[in-house]
Amino acid sequence: MKNLFFLFLALIFLTGVSQAQLSGIKTIRSSGGDYATFTDAINDLNTSGVGSGGVTFNVDADYVSNENCPIITAAGTEANPIIFQKSGTGANPVVEPSTGVGITIKGGDYLTFDGIDVSAGSSSVTSGYYLVNATSTNGAQSNTIKNCTITLFRTNKSTIGIYQRATPNPSNASGANSYNVYDNIFVQNSYLGIELYGYFNNPDLSCVIKNCTVGADVANDIGNNTTITYGIYSYGSSDIEIYKNEIRNVTVTGSVKVYGLYVNFLKGTNNKIYNNTIHDIKTTHSAYSSVVTGMEVFGYPASTVEVYNNSIYGLEHGTTIPMSTTVIYGMVLSGGSQGNFYFNSVNINEDEFPSSVCFYSHPTGTGTVGLMNNVFANFSPDGSMSKYCIYISGGTTNLDYNNYYISTGVNNFVGYLSGNYQTLADWQTGTNFDTHAISADPLFTSPTYLLPLSGSPEIEAGIPISSITTDIIGITRSLTAPTIGAYEVAAGPTIWTGALNSDWGTADNWNTYAVPTLNDNATILFAGITNFPLVLAGQSGSCNNLTIENGASLTIQSNNSGTGSLITNGTVTGNMTIERYVTGSSNLEANQYHLVSIPLNSSNTSLSGIFLGSYLYEYLPSTNSWNGLNTPTTTELSENVGYMIYFPNTSNTYTFTGNPNTGMFTPSVTYEGNSSGNNFALVPNPYPSNIDWNAASGWTKTNIGASVWIYNNGNYSIWDGTNSTNGGSQYIGVGQAFFVQTTAADPILEMDNGVRTHTNAIFSKNGTTVSNQLRIHATANNMSDEALVGFAEGAQNAYDAKEDAVKFYGANEAPQLYTTVDDTKLSINNLNQLNRNVDVPLNFETDLAGEITLTFSQLESFPSDKQITFEDKLTGQLINIRQQQVYAFTHQPGNTTERFVVHFGLVAGIDNQTTKISSLWFNGNTLYLSAPHQVGQKALLEILNTTGQVLFTKNLSLDHLNTIQLNFRGPIVARVTTSDNVITAKALMMK
Repeated sequence: MKNLFFLFLALIFLTGVSQAQLSGIKTIRSSGGDYATFTDAINDLNTSGVGSGGVTFNVDADYVSNENCPIITAAGTEANPIIFQKSGTGANPVVEPSTGVGITIKGGDYLTFDGIDVSAGSSSVTSGYYLVNATSTNGAQSNTIKNCTITLFRTNKSTIGIYQRATPNPSNASGANSYNVYDNIFVQNSYLGIELYGYFNNPDLSCVIKNCTVGADVANDIGNNTTITYGIYSYGSSDIEIYKNEIRNVTVTGSVKVYGLYVNFLKGTNNKIYNNTIHDIKTTHSAYSSVVTGMEVFGYPASTVEVYNNSIYGLEHGTTIPMSTTVIYGMVLSGGSQGNFYFNSVNINEDEFPSSVCFYSHPTGTGTVGLMNNVFANFSPDGSMSKYCIYISGGTTNLDYNNYYISTGVNNFVGYLSGNYQTLADWQTGTNFDTHAISADPLFTSPTYLLPLSGSPEIEAGIPISSITTDIIGITRSLTAPTIGAYEVAAGPTIWTGALNSDWGTADNWNTYAVPTLNDNATILFAGITNFPLVLAGQSGSCNNLTIENGASLTIQSNNSGTGSLITNGTVTGNMTIERYVTGSSNLEANQYHLVSIPLNSSNTSLSGIFLGSYLYEYLPSTNSWNGLNTPTTTELSENVGYMIYFPNTSNTYTFTGNPNTGMFTPSVTYEGNSSGNNFALVPNPYPSNIDWNAASGWTKTNIGASVWIYNNGNYSIWDGTNSTNGGSQYIGVGQAFFVQTTAADPILEMDNGVRTHTNAIFSKNGTTVSNQLRIHATANNMSDEALVGFAEGAQNAYDAKEDAVKFYGANEAPQLYTTVDDTKLSINNLNQLNRNVDVPLNFETDLAGEITLTFSQLESFPSDKQITFEDKLTGQLINIRQQQVYAFTHQPGNTTERFVVHFGLVAGIDNQTTKISSLWFNGNTLYLSAPHQVGQKALLEILNTTGQVLFTKNLSLDHLNTIQLNFRGPIVARVTTSDNVITAKALMMK
């Protein structure tokens, strides 16, 4: 009796478990969730079933699980779905099986996997997702797999990224795998991409494959072996939709067939295949049995398929001898379907050996084919084997408004229908088809981008198809004269519509749905336009002739570096607007100066009032001084002159409106005869684009030095044609003026359109580092300066304007660093005596009293055995800058400017093996101890207060620069003791 009681309780308990159906939100995560693995979740789902409202499994982003998941046998309903989905930001969760299949759904309905990747842990894994019917009357239906990546091992010829299979054969519609959706799936490194294999007597109904990518952007990613291969394959389907997919890099190496897309044994009257791109489908084998097909549709009698807006190219065969049998097919219709092929583009571009055809129709029984608005282009050269645009073998046909283009040649034919037709006229006369067809080069943008260029004969040469209102990328088709092929392009000028936004670089803002090129005339209308075009900072735009209607505008936006750029070729009618942003500062005068130029020409931009709010100056080379121009504001300005503005506030944007400057400009440059060679002119960038000082054409520079100087945050950025200081660049921005140097009498500086460039003028970009070059960077007061010392064969030790760059002084409170040669101050100094011991004086000055930091770089450009020593003559310090790249010192305005020397080689009169401590000093709260050449030597650091109390101790090694951060307030003393020396330094700490 007791045992029976316990059995009764056990039955109650088990019955309770089986009725606890899953619903609501569940979590799958490594720890702390409802389930630690997919296996746990699926087992519970299969056991418990689905409750009211369904169940959602949230899987943490970045979750990776190495597991072989059990088969899902549970089924949801439309009201009670089962969802596995990525949760949170990060990478998709990944299932990594070691064998079998990643996720299997057997007879399950209304399951969704959203953002769950499958990555094979070994070549034993055969599929990412596998959907199969459970019985002949229980198919897997209404399931969705989306937003995931499937990565397998294509060396296993059984691998299929997505595999839907009817086995056993369905005995009725309930047993088929129907209404399943495969959306935004990326399949890579698999033998087959996506396969839906049904049963023709009871086919899979209304399945969808959309937005998928089959094949990575790597050659031969799908297949690449000796068995027949498909990118996407459907067998025994009815009313299937396959659209917006890319199928690429599918290859076979054996004497077998390879398909980009193959739809076989098709049923139903609502089948659609559209907006797909199929490319790089090939065989490396040379046999005639190894056939390459971009797309084939084989239909049952009474079935109908619409095939439109597809692009096919890159079909290749491995033969190197003439192949009489056709081995390359662009598109194929076979069987008993009514096949309507509209607005497709096929490009075959092989060599002379394989026989090929763009479109092949082989209908049987009641099969018919309709061809309208297609481009069938066969660029393959003539050879001994026949090549075709179109080949019709039986059935009923309705053909017109197509473009049949084929290379000329004896064996190249426009078409075949009971015989060969070499020309379009022959074809039209002999078949009575294609009355409105053309046979002309489609002018594809490239062999891999089948968008017709402006001037293509296909543009507006088609006939509207009422059911097809957009092209392959969603552009609206013309209702009266659409473009032939997969891409819609309007004829005539490129007209700005601003339909989407103000971005010049957005194709949807133009009537042609393509951004203008150098070959295109562009027009910006006024009437009805809400968003006028804007060339964004860092973007560039080009066109041929540009027309801007009265009231319309084009704005070129510059960022804080002024790097917007627009180049037009041809005439420009109307006004455009350029905004020039300048920085300012309410408390730092150095940031308030800017060198500017006039990029447009009109009554507005040619008057000094354009810079209202700033003080405007012109440079007078004869006196090396500035002349104010702000009164009156109607002073006429010149596009051939550079100016300086002083803007005392935080920042401002100046707006130029007018016609863009183009053509030749000749800025005024004079030579004042200064014996030191310091003759300068402030010249403009007059164009609404950046210019290149190093441009190979467009410049005339007679008696002009190699360098340019641009004021930048308290100092001058310099570019000497090869090297730079302070971030100088060869590229000079829109609205920017710059200094050049004249070197002899009768100087000439001219520039034309050849100097213009889209390359951004980025002041932070340094020039190319060359051999034997030392860069010295001074930093103080949030400003900086640089000096460059280099050694080059053939360089002059005397000043040379073609090699060296004169020092330009910046703000008084900024650091000023330079070397000297024959009393000429240089920012860039190139010498020719590296093989000797050379001492280069390094001068420093600033009105700032305080801490200065010097940083040395590009030491690696010198021979490793070249000794380079820095000397501070004021303190007597000697530093091996290979060991110490940073030197901090205290400066007073009364200090001598001739304070430093850089010694390349041995230092005359100095024992280079000295063991004396060079220096101990403070910079803010940092203590520096410099003791070069004392490898292995030790020292004791002590920090004391004014009463002699030791506050801090530290043992130091003297073979490198020691930097010690201190955290004290008030006066302190630092004392360093070595085996033969004691030195001290005092500081007032401000903690």
